[in-house]
Amino acid sequence: MGIVGLVSIGSKILWGILADRIGREALFTAGFICSILGVLCLILFSQIPASSFPYLYGLFFGLGYASQAALPPLIAADFFEGKAYGGIFGTFIIFIGIGGALGAWFAGFLYDQAGSYLPVFVILIAFAVVSCLSVWKAAPRKIRRMPERVPLNSS
Repeated sequence: MGIVGLVSIGSKILWGILADRIGREALFTAGFICSILGVLCLILFSQIPASSFPYLYGLFFGLGYASQAALPPLIAADFFEGKAYGGIFGTFIIFIGIGGALGAWFAGFLYDQAGSYLPVFVILIAFAVVSCLSVWKAAPRKIRRMPERVPLNSS
């Protein structure tokens, strides 16, 4: 878990910088791919206990975790800029907190029922795919920029 934390520190800044240059959808997807690769490392570790898998998990999941801290506020701002943004994003964060709390309980429940975290990992991967597809469908790249917005490269 220490590797996840260390990797995520600089990666949050990196994802934010790249989001303005590459695009939100592509980076959101790349972040979830990193998270999925981390989860796959855990699945592989349960089958093949190679000492490299936990380290690879830390690297990939740290990158993915960082993207999910940096990109959702930017994507939400693309849709809801202006005075209402704070309230909308605050409500969004409340639901993320509820989901995080219930998700941990649900993962424990599934583990108790199945005797394995594999069903939890499969659900995580499925939700990551749905999340990526949702962002591509919503398409922040297609939102009309407001005329009063100053481009990043202007002086």
